[in-house]
Parts: sequence; structure tokens; C-alpha cells
Amino acid sequence: MLKKVLLGCLAAMAVSVSAQTTSFSFQDISKKSNDAALKFKFSGKKLDAAQKTGWISAAQLSKDLTSSPVKVAKAPAAAATTMWYYHAQPSDGRYYVTSPQKLAEFFANNGINQTNTDVSNFAIEVPASFSDAVVDSVINLFYQVEGITSAKLWISNINDDGSVAFGADNADYSMDVTGKLLGLNAQGYLQETKFGLDKKFTVGKNGCMVGYTIASPASSSYYVFSPQDGESGAFILYLETAEQSGLIDVTDYVGCLAAYVHMDVSQCTSSSLAVSSMFETSAKVGADVDLSVIVANEGFQTVNSISYVLNIDGKAQPEANLTLSSSASYNKPIAGNSSARLYLPLGKAQAGEHFVNVTITKVNGEENASGNKTGASSVAVLGLEKTSPVMPVVEEATSTGCGFCPRGTVGMDKLASEMGKNVVILSAHANYLRDYTDPMATSDYNGFMNTFVDGFPTALVNRIGSVDPYAGLEDSYETDSKGNATRIHYGMTSAINYVKNNILVLGEGAVSSFSATQHGKTSVDVTGSVTFNVDRQTNPYSLLYVLTEDGLTGSDAGAVMWSQLNYYCQDYINYYYKQQGSYPSSILFQDDDMSRYVNGAYQVAGEVYNNVVVAAWGDSQNNSLYGCAIEKDEIEKDDAIEFSKTLDISSIPAIQNYDKLKLAVLLINNNTLEIVNAAQVYLGNYEASVKGINNSSNATEVARYNVNGVRMSAPQKGLNIVKMADGTVKKIMVK
Repeated sequence: MLKKVLLGCLAAMAVSVSAQTTSFSFQDISKKSNDAALKFKFSGKKLDAAQKTGWISAAQLSKDLTSSPVKVAKAPAAAATTMWYYHAQPSDGRYYVTSPQKLAEFFANNGINQTNTDVSNFAIEVPASFSDAVVDSVINLFYQVEGITSAKLWISNINDDGSVAFGADNADYSMDVTGKLLGLNAQGYLQETKFGLDKKFTVGKNGCMVGYTIASPASSSYYVFSPQDGESGAFILYLETAEQSGLIDVTDYVGCLAAYVHMDVSQCTSSSLAVSSMFETSAKVGADVDLSVIVANEGFQTVNSISYVLNIDGKAQPEANLTLSSSASYNKPIAGNSSARLYLPLGKAQAGEHFVNVTITKVNGEENASGNKTGASSVAVLGLEKTSPVMPVVEEATSTGCGFCPRGTVGMDKLASEMGKNVVILSAHANYLRDYTDPMATSDYNGFMNTFVDGFPTALVNRIGSVDPYAGLEDSYETDSKGNATRIHYGMTSAINYVKNNILVLGEGAVSSFSATQHGKTSVDVTGSVTFNVDRQTNPYSLLYVLTEDGLTGSDAGAVMWSQLNYYCQDYINYYYKQQGSYPSSILFQDDDMSRYVNGAYQVAGEVYNNVVVAAWGDSQNNSLYGCAIEKDEIEKDDAIEFSKTLDISSIPAIQNYDKLKLAVLLINNNTLEIVNAAQVYLGNYEASVKGINNSSNATEVARYNVNGVRMSAPQKGLNIVKMADGTVKKIMVK
């Protein structure tokens, strides 16, 4: 249950992982054509952090929304008859803008040479679940509208064969809006362009597309989108190449258009709940275990109850009922047109590997109308007769161009000081500012960044959930009588101990006898073995090797930014207050641990960065997302599977000192992307050089007592007296 409460963010993660393998398909756009849809493969990838920062970030330019449509409820209350429909949009108001020309460059880099850039046809899809809804108005955000010579709003229903009249010329409905698009206002803010239709439009049985046909210079930047992951259909374009033409859905690779459709949904189906995905899970034999399921409410009314049938190892179980409660910590009601994670009880875990699927039979007491009410395939549930201790792995996403990231630097350094070898810290840098480069950014970690990171700084713990890289969990917050945070203290050490003792307790596998030998500046030989605590018919496991370095430092040179941008300094706080009339969230971190930045400059020079990811060796396509395959078709319990690898370190540009390297090996479950276990070693003579400087930090905790001398099995609120293996004693206040 603790895992359910802490890790509710995984729904978006899982969806984005599956999107990595999606191929673009081109469709014939002729409304009258009966020919089969044009299709060819496009091995496109998401924009990585470096590519995105080459575009204009509306947030970086201080272009905020004057009246943000993200504040409009995405789904109505049960009795409501109208709603705004839109795809995933950012809760923090961070939008990106780009031009047809920039998108054409992106396509060209992936093998599609577009010929039509002066006229753009683009749209979002309203899915078939909104069949019979009536559209009466549309909102879009635009950036640069001065160069637009012609603009038409259009809507077309999707045909039975999947084709659609895409574009204003043949659309089912169109309206000339030339000269009516709103870009930035006089103060430089994005404005909502809202059009009420002169004739209401009824969504067909297959859904519809709502879009624009715009003529302008190719360099004109008017697309406004969110880089958030969304369901397919959130950003669709019509492209022409020398060979063919058709539609391309760039949602999974670029993001979601800032477009909103207002509809009367009183005639829509209200009881439709789809099973989007399910997740492998494990538990100790005899413990309660749940099936984790992502569901999509395809109707417009809130789902308050479901009935479902589990299929376990090919045998259907009796129908069960589940009431969703807003007061519960999980299994809450599901708003219309939204996704959520449900936990369906499976009973006590049985030894071994078992396969489970689910069919959602009823929604709010009515028959489930979804065409995807059953999972696409079964997932494994593992019953472990024994477990292995799990090494916590903290992966921090950070950047020198991120003004909020100093708290992550402080948090990771303090965590390393207090936990030493009892935690693996991997600080992954990325480019953040459009015109500056973080010299420690590595493309080896793009897979991790694209899949797990929505903002900086972020800290993932074993890839099962995120915590703040300084505060940890919310028990480090001071709050007022209304529960609002008034001061945030360091809490990562207690947070990682909490996660380790309460969540990372299953350990379905372990890394043992791991060693690495560094050969100067050329290579590292790695050997070891992995063992598992359950038999498995297939092998979903892999090993990711991550090289980190301590002590990286440097001076700014042109666009290379070694200095750390700092939003905790008084200059920034005063500037923000003057501009916004309120204080930024960074004012909550005015703590002693943060004094270097609180009393520092807006750009802090002379920084020394530790635990920096300088290279990673994993799956060649997704680098840090999946590891290198373990050469074993089936997994046998207690069988030691040996591994060995030679890592080439001769041409890694980020390395400054080959005597300050550490190597971690992460055991990854490719079905869930969780880090099952890990180990880390110091390379060369690094361990000997740091021994004695911080020796106590490498000592393990052997006992913990409260102020009355009573031994505790886990951290508890109040003063904790901790005895270390080296004989030292620490007093730690747990909030």
C-alpha cells in the first residue's frame, strides 16, 4: 500500500515507454478515395532535451497565459452536459513554440523530406468515445501570427476506413478566420484565440479531427504545444514528400497541441472504461498482492464503481466489484476523458510465476461499452519465497541552466555524505536553456530523460517513483494551519531509508561478486553474476552500466555554462516579486544547508559537481532506458548467471580525472523498467584516495534507537540515535 501511495506518477511513465516503439503511419486523406491507406514506416524518436532547447520555450521567454485554458476542467461533474476536451497540457504553463520549418528539419533528420512547408494543415483528434457530441467552439494558442496570409478553422469526421478529409478545402465544416488569430499581446503574453462556430458540428461515430489550414512563410513560428506525453491524436500533420503524401501523428515524438474543443456531451456514451495497460508485479509468498492497471475513461461521466473478472493462469475468477472513493489514498473516482491507475486485489501471493489478465465488465453498474475492456495480454505476477536486500538507486535529472537545480546539488551531496556506499547516486545532466550548453550533458541518458523526466530537478528512486532531490518526501515540510508549506528542509536521507525499508523490500534478484578493473584511460573490464529468487519462463532482465565521476568543474566559455543558475539568491527572489507580486517557490528553501546558494549570486561560478553520469552502456536503441541483455532464455531460481563486459572509456569527452570514476551496474526489469537491484564500485585508486576523508559516511547502520533507548526497526518521527558499523553514533531528527 505504501508503494501505491508514493508512486502514483507511474501511469504517465508507462504510457511513454510503450510509445517509444510506435511507428508513424500515413493515411490517404482523400474523402472520396476507396484505396487502402498509404502506410510506410518512420523510425522517428522523441525530441531529446537538446533538440527541444533548440526551439523557443514560451516559459523561458516569460510568455505566460493571460487566461490559462489548463484551468478549465477537463471533465465535467456527473450532471454536467458540456465540457472542454483537450490532450495532455502542462500544469506548470510551460509550452513550446516552433515553426513548420523547424518541424521539417526534425522530419528530415528521420528520413522524411517534406515538400509542403508554406501551407500547414494540422489538427487534434477527438476520439470515437465522443460520438454524438456537439461542438460549438474551439480555443487555440498561437505565437507568431504576423506573417500568416490565410487561416481557416475546419472540422471533419473520420470515415469507417480511417481516412478523413484533412484540411479546409474538403472538410465537413470550415470557417475563414484570416486576420482573427491572436498571437502575443502588447505585453508579450500568449493569448487564447477562441472561435464560436457559426454552425454547430456533431461528432461522428468514429470521432473527428479539429484543425487549421494556415498559409505563411515556413520560418513563421506559430505552433504552440506542450512537450507532455499524451494519447495519440494530439498533434497530427499533413505532409507531402516527393514520393507520397499523408497524415503523420507526432504526439509521441513532439508533444500535444495547445488546442481545446468545447462540446455538449449529453448524448455520448457514459459507461466506457478501457484497459490501457497492466504491469508486472511481485510479492512475498503469502502477502497480499494487487494487479496494477492503467484504465482510460472513454465516457464523460465520472466512474465511481466497476465490476471486473480476473483471469489467472487461464482460469476466469468470479466477477468482483470495486467502489472508488475520493477519500481513499488510491482507487479514486476517474473523471471523464482521463486515465488513472487502479489496484485490483489478487489475494495472497502464490509461489512462482503466474499470468493475470482482467476484463472490466461494468462501469457505474452499467455494461462496459468499451471495445478495449480486456487487457491486450496477460502480465506476470511473481510470488517470491525469499528476497534479496535491495540497493537504493537515486537518478537525479539536473542542469546548470536550471535555476531550481541547486537544491538537487545540495541534496545529492548531503545524501552521499550521510549514506556513503549504502546508496547509488547518478546525477544525469541535460541541456536546459535554449542558448547555453551544460558541458556535462550526455546523450547516453536520453532514454531516461525522455521517459521519466517532466521537469528539473527530479530524483527517481529505482525508477519506481520520484521524490524531491533535496526535501525527499513531504515530511520535511513545515506547514501553516492550512497545510501550506512555509519552509522546506533537507530530507533525502530519511526519504531513501523510508523507501528502502518499506518499498524496496522484495528484491526479486541480486547482483553479486561484481568487480571492475580499470586499465588506465582506455577500458574497464567488468565481471560478476546475477541471481534471481523465482523461476521465470522468459527473461525480461538486463544490465545497465553507468560510469560517474566526482569533482567535475570548469569555467564558462561562450555558450558552455559551467556556472550554476541560481533561483535561491535574493536578487532573483526580489526580481520575481517585482514582476509577479508574489514570491517564487525557491523562497521556501532558505535553509542552512542551502546557504551557499541563498547567499550566492544569480550565476554561481566555481561549482564542483559530483556523481555526474559521464557515460552509460545499455540497449543500443534506447541507451539508458534498457540495459544490455542477459544471455539466458529462462530464469531459474538461485542459478548464478555470470556476466562480463569490456567498456571503452578512451573517448568520453566529459571525463576530467580518470582517478575519480565509479561504475554502477543496474539490474533492470525490462517489463516494468524498475531497477530491481544494483551494485557500485570505485575504479582505479579512487576509493583509497577518499578513505579517511569521509570514512564514517561509508559505514553501514547497525542499530537505531529512540530517545528512551528502545531499538527501532525503521526511522520514526523525532530524535533517532543511530549506531554505525565503525562505532560512531549519530543523532538524526526525523520529521
